[in-house]
Amino acid sequence: MKTAYAILILNFIFSIAFFWEHWLIGAILTFIWLISAIGLIGFHRTGKKAFAYLSYCGFAPFFPIGLLAIIGIRRKLEQEEEFNLSGPEPISKLYFSRRFLRIWLILGLCLIAAQIITQFWIKFPNPVGAVGLVFVIVSLTLKKSVLIEIYEDHFTYKPGVLSSKKRINFDDIQNFRQVKKQLRLVLKGDKGDQKIMLELMEPSDVEKFKKWLSRIET
Repeated sequence: MKTAYAILILNFIFSIAFFWEHWLIGAILTFIWLISAIGLIGFHRTGKKAFAYLSYCGFAPFFPIGLLAIIGIRRKLEQEEEFNLSGPEPISKLYFSRRFLRIWLILGLCLIAAQIITQFWIKFPNPVGAVGLVFVIVSLTLKKSVLIEIYEDHFTYKPGVLSSKKRINFDDIQNFRQVKKQLRLVLKGDKGDQKIMLELMEPSDVEKFKKWLSRIET
C-alpha cells in the first residue's frame, strides 16, 4: 500500500503540472486523480472491494505507473480475502519460471533503452518505453507471486498479475498429460469436460506437480 500512496502523490504532482499550459487536461487529470484517492483511502480504511475497484478506475489512466498501484491494491485485496477465509496453509507453493521472467525483464529493458536512444530524433510520441516499463513491472511483480498453491484435496492457480485465483479439486481432474513444459488437464464439469493449460512453470516444479496429480490415476 505504501507504493500505491507514493504513486498517488506522483500522479497528483503530474496532474497539477498540466494546469500551467493545458488547464482543461489538468482539470480532467485532477478529477481522475481524485477518484483514485477516494478509492485508495476508502479501501485502506474499510477494506471494501467497491473502493478497490474505484481506485483501479482512477489509477488506470496514469498508465504505466498506475499499473504498479493497481498491482499493490490487488495484492492487498487478495490478502484480505485469504485472511477472512482463514483456510489451511498450502502444503507446497510453485512459482513462475525464472527463465520466462528473465526474458520479460530483458525485453522490457531493451525497449526502455530503445526509447531513450530514439527520443532525440523521433518527434512524435513513442510508446515503446511505456511498453518496456510494463514488461519490467510485470516481471518483477511475478517474481514474488505464487503461481500454484497445493492443498490436500485441491490446488489454486493464479495465471496472471491481476487475475483472480482459480480453485481446482483433484477429484475433478479426469486426466492430464505433459506437453513440452506445460501440463494439460481435463476437468469434469456440469457443462461437459473442460480443458485448462498450466504453463510458465519451472521444469522441476512441473515434475513435482505431476507427482501430486498422479494420485488421481491410482
